[in-house]
Amino acid sequence: HPECFYRGLRLLGVDGTRFSVPNSQAHAARWKKARSRRGPAAFAQIDLVVVSELGLHNPVAAAIGTEQESEMALARDVFGSVPPQSLALGDRLYGVGKCIAAVIPLWLDQGSHFLFRVRSNLKRRVHKRFRDGSAWVTISTTDGRRLEVREIVDKLRTRQGKTVEVRLWTSLLDAVLYP
Repeated sequence: HPECFYRGLRLLGVDGTRFSVPNSQAHAARWKKARSRRGPAAFAQIDLVVVSELGLHNPVAAAIGTEQESEMALARDVFGSVPPQSLALGDRLYGVGKCIAAVIPLWLDQGSHFLFRVRSNLKRRVHKRFRDGSAWVTISTTDGRRLEVREIVDKLRTRQGKTVEVRLWTSLLDAVLYP
C-alpha cells in the first residue's frame, strides 16, 4: 500500500544488527571480544535492535546492547513500544514460540499483530486449512504453553533463480479478512 499500511494496520519491521566498536582502553575495560574460529575477534561488538516504519523508515523504538545483551533480549525491550493497530514483520529469530508468547499479550490487546518468518523444522499441529492455502495451527512454547497462529507457506524464486520455501506465522487468524 502506498502509505505502508495493510488492511488498516501500520507496517513495521523489527530487526537487529551488530556493529564493532573501536579498540581502546575504555572499550577493552567495558566489553569483551567474541571468540571466532581463529581466537578472539578483532573488535568488541554491540547489538542493536530497531522497530521502524516500513514506509518512511522512521524508527519507532531502539535498544542498544551496552552490556552486550543478545538481540532477543534487546527485542523484548522494544516490543512494548509497538504502537496500536500495527503489523510487525520479523525474521526467523522472532519466529519461535518463546518470542511469539512474549508479543501476544503486549500486542493483541491493543489491536497489533505480527508476521514472523519461521524455520522449516519447527513443529506445529494443523487444525484447519483455509481456501487461500494457509492453515490454523497450534505451536508450543518452551514453557509448555500452546498458542494458536496462522501459518502461511509459499515458494519464492530468488534473484539467482533458486526456489526457496518460506514459512510464516501470524496472529492475523482470519484468512478472509487478511488474505
